[in-house]
Amino acid sequence: MNILYVSTLCSDRLIKELFDAGYKPIQAIQKFNKLLVNGLAENGCDLYALTEIPKTVGPRFLKRKRETENGIAFTYCRKIDIKLFYNLYMFLSGFFLTLRWGLKHRDQSVAIMDVLQTEFCSGALYACKFLRIKTVAVVTDLPGLPGMLAGTRRTFIHRFVEKAINRYANSFDAYILLTEQMNEVVNLKGRPYMIMEGLVDVNMADAGAAVNGDGRKIVIYAGGLYEEYGIKYLIDGFKMLDDKDVELHLFGHGPMVNEIEEEIKRDGRIRFLGIVHNSKVVEAELQATLLVNPRPTVEDFTKYSFPSKNMEYMVSGTPVLTTNLPGMPKEYHDYVYLLEDESAQGVSQVLKKLLVDTPASELKDKGLSAKQFVLKNKNNIFQSKRVIDFIKQQNVGIH
Repeated sequence: MNILYVSTLCSDRLIKELFDAGYKPIQAIQKFNKLLVNGLAENGCDLYALTEIPKTVGPRFLKRKRETENGIAFTYCRKIDIKLFYNLYMFLSGFFLTLRWGLKHRDQSVAIMDVLQTEFCSGALYACKFLRIKTVAVVTDLPGLPGMLAGTRRTFIHRFVEKAINRYANSFDAYILLTEQMNEVVNLKGRPYMIMEGLVDVNMADAGAAVNGDGRKIVIYAGGLYEEYGIKYLIDGFKMLDDKDVELHLFGHGPMVNEIEEEIKRDGRIRFLGIVHNSKVVEAELQATLLVNPRPTVEDFTKYSFPSKNMEYMVSGTPVLTTNLPGMPKEYHDYVYLLEDESAQGVSQVLKKLLVDTPASELKDKGLSAKQFVLKNKNNIFQSKRVIDFIKQQNVGIH
């Protein structure tokens, strides 16, 4: 099976080049795409990655380049970041690059696209329809879809853009969704879909937890630093914990960075690590005592997400504390600690219970059981095989 994978996926070499040059691509989507693509390749598919380098990453102008890494052929779209021209340019680039690939691979082919790359994938989608190549949308989140302009004054242009994006998102032949609730938004035509809430690196089976020998108990949050993601009440709850040996390490970026830096001045147990390469985050997670995801369940967007960070947390073997997200299947509940009281007081109480009152052996067993669960049932080779079977069973692509 020939698969064109349209997204922002970059090779490991290019990611390193970007980091070395001071640019920092969003790690979560890179990791998700990388695990899925590698899994598809391991299952015998021929992979062609057509990549839009994100507008906010790298130099404003970048020549188109090609490379092959681990048997996957990468084609990077030329980057020309000129205001008022960029969106049209990305649409046309997606169209013509896909058209050229499709003319060479019309038989036994399917295109899988990251639906969030709206302009680039819109062009690729039109090219596939022209060539009658089936398309599968990977939907990892809903920014840019209906509701994206909530809280803003809705002008005629806003309404037009929202309708256009809605029409685009509902134009694929099949869907890979993180949660069942997503189907109500992006699949109004009732096309075939499957739920794949995430995937983990099968190679993490050999990764062992590192021993922290200095007596510190480290709590880690890695992700977007937004108040609506629960970061404020996480920090407030942590500060209420009276234990000088416990530290809160925050990885990521977002509008709360300045507030976090002020909190650090008031409480030296809080550390801000910023954006670092995913391998560094994983290394830190292996050494941590507890990994936390405080994302509030009252926010409407949580119905449409299963944070990939939870999967990465679980495969580390370090115990996980998370809110009971609506998009998280109940089969996960036995393998994580649930934060029922989503408040500073609730955070303080559960941290005390886990870090002070719970034996270290119990925490270790909880983390290891979670690791074994996701490695057995959610590893990228297994999940990618599910994707291939889905494509074949639904007659979306080829057999």
